[in-house]
Amino acid sequence: MLHNSLIIAYSTPNYTLSKHFLTSLYDVGISKSNINHFVEQILPPHDENCAYSNFWYLCKKNKLKHTIEVLKENINNNKYKYFISSDCDIWFIKDNFHEWNNLQKYK
Repeated sequence: MLHNSLIIAYSTPNYTLSKHFLTSLYDVGISKSNINHFVEQILPPHDENCAYSNFWYLCKKNKLKHTIEVLKENINNNKYKYFISSDCDIWFIKDNFHEWNNLQKYK
């Protein structure tokens, strides 16, 4: 299922978990062409806690906009059977890769 999917993600440069997210996708054999990860070049104010702050809400809004744009761009693309919008704190675990096949059977 993952090999037939476009993984859509969004982050900012300060979000270090996105590196683990991408590495976990590569570790399960997902090619770069199946990943649309947009890194927006904005940073939070130095004195602001990011959780549920104005910056956090801005990022959530921009993530949704990015997802919508990618879906619009690929709506007629026959290359992908599935579109998965993912947060960058998700890790894809190689030992659990077969579960994606189970999910595909369920769908």
